[in-house]
Amino acid sequence: MCIGRPLPLGNVMAGLMPTLVAGLSSGVSTDLIQARLPHLLKPRAAATAAPWDRSLTRKLLWAFITFTVGLVIVLVYLVSASALSEAKRTAIAQMSRDALSAARAVPSFFQSGQGLIGEFTLSDELHSPDPAVRQARLSSALRTGPYFDQLMLFDAAGVLTDAYPVEGNVEPTPDEQQLIARVLSSRAPQTTVPFSLDGQSLITFVAAIEDPTTGQVTGALLGRTRLQLNPLLVRLRDGLQNTQGTGVGYLVDENNRIVVHQKPELIMTQWSLDPTLKPIETTPEGGDAYEDRFPDGTPRLLFVQPAQGTNWLVVIELPVISVLQLALQISGPLVIALLIIGLITSFGVIILTQAVTRPITQLSRAAQRIAEGDLDRPVTISGEDEVGRLGSAFEQMRLSLKDRVDDLSLLLEVSRTVSSSLDLERGVPPLLSGAMQASPARVARLVLLNEGGEPLQVLSNEPGPQTLTPLDRALAALAVPSDSPILMDNVMRARARAMLDPNLIGPGIKAIAVFPIRRQARPTGAMWLGYTDTHKFSESEVNVLGTLAGQAAVLIENAQLFQAAEGGRRRLQAVLTSTSDAVIVTDKDNRVLLCNPATEVSFRLKPGTSTGRVVQEVWPDATMTRLLDPASATTRTEEIVLPDGRTMYGSASAIISGDGQVIGRVAVLRDITHLKELDAMKSEFVATVSHDLRAPLTYMRGYATMLPMVGSLTPKQQDYVEKVMAGIEQMTELIDDLLDLGRIEAGVGLVRESCSLADIVRTVVESMNGQALAHGLTLSITRTDERLIQGDVGLLRHAITNLVDNAVKYTPAGGSVAVAVETRDSAMIVSVKDSGIGIAPADQVRLFERFFRVKRRETIDIKGTGLGLAIVKSIAEWHGGRVWVESQLGEGATFYFLVPFSP
Repeated sequence: MCIGRPLPLGNVMAGLMPTLVAGLSSGVSTDLIQARLPHLLKPRAAATAAPWDRSLTRKLLWAFITFTVGLVIVLVYLVSASALSEAKRTAIAQMSRDALSAARAVPSFFQSGQGLIGEFTLSDELHSPDPAVRQARLSSALRTGPYFDQLMLFDAAGVLTDAYPVEGNVEPTPDEQQLIARVLSSRAPQTTVPFSLDGQSLITFVAAIEDPTTGQVTGALLGRTRLQLNPLLVRLRDGLQNTQGTGVGYLVDENNRIVVHQKPELIMTQWSLDPTLKPIETTPEGGDAYEDRFPDGTPRLLFVQPAQGTNWLVVIELPVISVLQLALQISGPLVIALLIIGLITSFGVIILTQAVTRPITQLSRAAQRIAEGDLDRPVTISGEDEVGRLGSAFEQMRLSLKDRVDDLSLLLEVSRTVSSSLDLERGVPPLLSGAMQASPARVARLVLLNEGGEPLQVLSNEPGPQTLTPLDRALAALAVPSDSPILMDNVMRARARAMLDPNLIGPGIKAIAVFPIRRQARPTGAMWLGYTDTHKFSESEVNVLGTLAGQAAVLIENAQLFQAAEGGRRRLQAVLTSTSDAVIVTDKDNRVLLCNPATEVSFRLKPGTSTGRVVQEVWPDATMTRLLDPASATTRTEEIVLPDGRTMYGSASAIISGDGQVIGRVAVLRDITHLKELDAMKSEFVATVSHDLRAPLTYMRGYATMLPMVGSLTPKQQDYVEKVMAGIEQMTELIDDLLDLGRIEAGVGLVRESCSLADIVRTVVESMNGQALAHGLTLSITRTDERLIQGDVGLLRHAITNLVDNAVKYTPAGGSVAVAVETRDSAMIVSVKDSGIGIAPADQVRLFERFFRVKRRETIDIKGTGLGLAIVKSIAEWHGGRVWVESQLGEGATFYFLVPFSP
């Protein structure tokens, strides 16, 4: 195994050349893909644009230079690869020649050893019985040629008789003894495999000594030679070194041991070839070249050549760095030439790019000025090529944009004037002045039409009153049936004379343009302009004048709408001022928008002080706050008691916008103090009558009950008695309700105690469940709240019973009634929801009055006194609460009974 030598820095840099070329090629390839196919590689977000994206010159230079650099790199890579391949072939060829020369010399080494040892055995002195003679012959044989290092003479029994020199180890090794015995028996010369002795690699040649007269084997001659010092092998070893300047060669014997090497420490060490390696090249002489690595990982070329006629191998190792150095020598001039060509091409591209992009840069600056609104500086780029034509197009675009911007500025100014004015006398003159500014007209007038399309008034930009002229009337008559502008570029032409009487046109007008003004499909006016010279109307001019005519239509419509709105406002103001009912309007933020004088008088407010304030600030009373609650989208009614004792009945409804949003509420309050007084008088009268009727009804019930005791009654008499009893029961129920109502209002016999509305509801529902089933209804409790309140248990049960009874009565079979108890803010609410016939908004206003019953076809057969809901209302008010209803016709009704925790 061979250990590589340290490599100089130049060799290392030469080895890095392919890696640097490959890395640079990869980077340039990635940049090219990013520039040409940006969608394939997602770029990283950058705060600013890349330098080559900031100007066309840089972009072209980047593209050209990148292409040139890429091409040069590719060419350099191809040249380097070709040079590397050629250098590798050259190195392998040199290694093959050196190894083949050494392989051919190995057999000569063996032949020389056999020949010399055989020649020595022919000497007669070796048969001499005198040891001195034999020793002298061995000494002279060694001096004859510097091949053997030691000679030994053995007799026919294989016993050592003489040796020269006698220094060192003169005893034969076991392998040598076997060779001596074989030679003595077969007479054939023998050679040992290389072996190690005293730290030296040796090889032994043995030949038989025969008696020249008898031909008998008389002994054997053994010659040892040190492989490292053998002159033939030394020349062979030296010839294997320095292939391509750094190659190292050595010999390997048949046992894969290194027997000849320039490093003594590697002699007789084991050598092996990686079995997985495949030769990269095989020579006709049987040599194989491999790509392998030194033990330290350095790449190398390995060439193995079998020695002819032996089992020895000639091995040459060559570091790859030597191949790279040779490749660099081959490719260096070509690479330098390519780099020079690339530099020259880059400078040429820079000059060409600047010449091409200079006018484009000027165009870019001109476009930037136009984009920034600088339309006064002309674009001064001329020429017959594409860039010159593009410059002319930019100049035309600048002029066109300047005209358009001037027109838009004019239209904006006129539009601002029109939108800020609702008076035709002030809004029309600026509009007509704008029309004269947009075209070279001498006169501009606007004729207003009445509902029938007849001229009503004329306006112009000239000061002072204006009078309708025959020309105004004639031009207005032309505009009424027309939907498009009427353009007469020369009033003396036959076509213009056919439309307009020339006698109506003044001597100074040569051309006329008339623009109809319409509101939806109805003509409302006509704007016309007169020119002192014949005039050819351009499309842009007609568009601008048409837009001004449209602005005139907007101005006329706004003025008419303002007049109509002002008239409606004045009428509404007169109605609100003259009505005796208080009217209040609030917005979605519950701020007061309107209060009529009746409201200010009723609530003793200073005129104009309530507008814009929150309702709670103007009316701290909770009743008014509930009435005007912005969260409610339904109609709500309340009775408000004023500090002076008067009672107002209020009805408030939501104001719904076109998109269904609640934008406020409107409330109307009427003074019902006299009605309350009448109601009190009626209640007193009814209570008195009810009390007085109670005793006669008792007598009537008693005697009607005792009639069967007098004697048997006929069926007809029995029917009469039952009808009398039913009437008495009905009157008794009515009187009981009236007395209960009076007792509740007077507060006689009522007790406040802690009680549970949930328990009361469960008791009522359980007692009414049979009646509900009889009507084919489902009566249920949806939710309850077990909190306690202060109230009269009997009154609360009476109120809830009345509500459930009403729901059962007015719900058709198959419907449902649901009762719920819940806490809301500082009160508890009992809700009774049915799926019945519903209540109309007009009936909801009087629903809680005494003796009021809804008169509808569906309620004719339903019995009742009209006092049940009045009793519920009195009970709620006695507890400091209230009762209300939410309902729509055909969608059922929900009654709410509210009792506060603290009355």
